[in-house]
Amino acid sequence: MADLIGFISLKNDALFVVRLEFEYLDRRGTWVHAGGTGDITLGKTKKASPGDYGVQDGSTVRLKAWVAGGSDKYSSEEFTYKTGIESTAYYTISGTTLINNLKFDRVEPIYVLPTDVRLNKTSLPLKVGSSETLIATVAPPNATNKSVTWTTSSVTVTRVEASGKVTALKEGTATITVTTVEGNNARCTVTVTTVDVMPSITEQPENQKSKHVEEVAY
Repeated sequence: MADLIGFISLKNDALFVVRLEFEYLDRRGTWVHAGGTGDITLGKTKKASPGDYGVQDGSTVRLKAWVAGGSDKYSSEEFTYKTGIESTAYYTISGTTLINNLKFDRVEPIYVLPTDVRLNKTSLPLKVGSSETLIATVAPPNATNKSVTWTTSSVTVTRVEASGKVTALKEGTATITVTTVEGNNARCTVTVTTVDVMPSITEQPENQKSKHVEEVAY
């Protein structure tokens, strides 16, 4: 999978004016021009987001360096554009209008997608009024954003908090679902029963107590 980026940065180390422009692949696999920044003069750098020029989230994008009066340059690297992340592909262009060099430097910071999430339990018995906290583990361990959301299939049977704490409200069954920012999810079935009632102790009549004492004494 191509690196995920939210921005592309272009530094001008050349002897000409350049512009940072974007191209993206359409559904037919054709590169489409999406516009770009204004002029970048010698020694200056501009950073821009493909989304600001109409590129849709999830599109395959590349850099086009528009060169004033010379040969345009296209990046050989392709990226997947993701809205709202800070990962940036850094480029530098140098040389002259006719003989220029577009150099890819790095992507920073690297954005790693979560690909899975698991719960420490897939079933959970609870008594009314009791609570337990479920533990969600997001994979891979180096995923950039490990945030998750919690939901319950029945708000009358259970309540679930942002921490994963589940509280039993009334007798019944509910499914607790945890979901990553990329839509990966895992579920736990919670079965809620009423609190056990201790059987009452029936007091023996006085004549029965006396009889018992007498029998023991004998």
